[in-house]
Amino acid sequence: MPTLLLVSANDPDNRLNQLSNEAKEIQRTLNKTHGKAFDVVLTPDASIQDLIEELRIPDREIEVLHYAGHADSTLIQLTDGDANAAALAEKLKNLTSLKLIFLNGCATRGQVDFFHSVGIPFVIATSCKIGDDKAYLVATQLYQYLCLGRSLREACAEVETDVSKLQKKADFVANRGLALRAGDPNDENTNFPWGLYSKPGSEQEDYRLPFSQREPLADLNLDHTSFLNKLILALAKLDGSNMAGIRSLAATQARGNVPDNRKISELLKVLPLPLAIRLRDITAQIEVQNDEYFRGLLYDYAIFFDNLFLYATGLMMAQMWQSNQKPDPALSPLIKDFLHSNLLQNTALFYRDLLPALSVSSSANSNADFNLLPQESLDYLATPAFATAADFFWGLKRYYWQRIRLRTEEAVQCCYQAQEMLSEAFLHLRFQLGLVMASVREIKVINQRYVPQEYDNIVSKLLLNDKDPLPQTGSKMLENRSVLCFAQPDFDCNSPSLNLFPFIIDRNVFTDKSNTEVDIYLYAGYYVPEAYPNRCFHFVSVDRPSEVWRFDENLDEISLLNIGEVTSLAHEANHLMTNTWELKHYLSQFKAQFLNP
Repeated sequence: MPTLLLVSANDPDNRLNQLSNEAKEIQRTLNKTHGKAFDVVLTPDASIQDLIEELRIPDREIEVLHYAGHADSTLIQLTDGDANAAALAEKLKNLTSLKLIFLNGCATRGQVDFFHSVGIPFVIATSCKIGDDKAYLVATQLYQYLCLGRSLREACAEVETDVSKLQKKADFVANRGLALRAGDPNDENTNFPWGLYSKPGSEQEDYRLPFSQREPLADLNLDHTSFLNKLILALAKLDGSNMAGIRSLAATQARGNVPDNRKISELLKVLPLPLAIRLRDITAQIEVQNDEYFRGLLYDYAIFFDNLFLYATGLMMAQMWQSNQKPDPALSPLIKDFLHSNLLQNTALFYRDLLPALSVSSSANSNADFNLLPQESLDYLATPAFATAADFFWGLKRYYWQRIRLRTEEAVQCCYQAQEMLSEAFLHLRFQLGLVMASVREIKVINQRYVPQEYDNIVSKLLLNDKDPLPQTGSKMLENRSVLCFAQPDFDCNSPSLNLFPFIIDRNVFTDKSNTEVDIYLYAGYYVPEAYPNRCFHFVSVDRPSEVWRFDENLDEISLLNIGEVTSLAHEANHLMTNTWELKHYLSQFKAQFLNP
């Protein structure tokens, strides 16, 4: 089996912060690739002996060797010393399968001839010092394109375009290397140091990663019919009056064709708002279907997948919150890792351990009206299918954030893969989708003389077709400024509920402005942002899933503008949060229970 060997080595006295991320992300990108016909081996913190042992393994057909770490024109640094490039080339001489070496370290251009001299056709090397962040970007970007099936030369051209769009100066040229623009050759900021160097005589050759035979798509028009059918059939298995229309539609569907727009309409009536908006955007008819459209579409599939598991996690942690149950010592690290993650950037794989542990921990104090995840859901988390899907959808998020440009046939193929994996996850996580979410927007107290105290709880059901606020009058006060989950669609003030804070929040309830519109955001992580001094809460917009709102507890004034949103000072002054203290108080209580037990 062809093998891609990834080798990295860090220097404890001169650490590269992105080195581990680079190697792990490339490994995950390669492993999640559909139809791959190669193995991936990662050797982090490699010593010289480690590398020698990897090269000696019999019957291993190494096609690509990727090195990441400190280097110069004659050496690469490993954990126990420097490896001489000429000596390494001699050890590679008998590896006739080796097609590409990527030397992702500083000024490795001087090593190229050593590897060409032993017959290795392609070497990617650098002409000067390179920055850690740029090295990470270029390497991960390159493998994204290779995994789409692009040739090595095509992938290099795509990286050139990407870097150019980021206003870096770069020119790949048609011959053996990279033509640097005028400037200081040692100044990493004024040129693009990476070059693809072909062995003399191989200038017209190219290389692609090995894949199993892929059937080309006969029709590049994207169709959602099969996907919608599977969602309908999954929900039809649920009891509850709110699913009556879905069950009727499933019966009609079994007897003949049902228009997609009718299926979409019925699904939008019952799906929780975060999922309904994603489905609406996924199935929207768009005239201009360019790479920007497909990147956004694939991101919608990925967020839909992630939200299924975030919703399940929120429900189980809500039961612990409601019963004031602190996590036990075994569960606490899993919760902390989850809450401290950047959920938009990370894979959903951590749910594989987190959800079963939450299920066991919360079962003793669970509310009988809210079923925990059944064994079917937990069994799915343990399958290779879930792991494959988690890595696949992580890859779709990387396409979006790294702005990978997809050809139409590549994008449509990815869409059909996404539909298949998402419909399977939906089937196994469907049990939570019969619940109803509502935003408690305002509470008015009615207490006239001789009249028992009553409350007007102003709530908005979080359904796409039913968000208008309505009063729920009763003798019980609901939890103000919260998103609650009810077991039945026809709930009242006395119905059992779970508080989904902070996994789902309605930002508009924390303002003093009179409004009837919900502004729903989902939990996206409590972490330290890049180039920011302290840990902050992050929430992602449901309507605009590329927009993130940062809540810094250390600030007295909190802007409601999303990160990177540019506006005038006067406009920003009018978009400051009013009830900041209340949200801080709720978050402090949440941290005390789950992050500081």
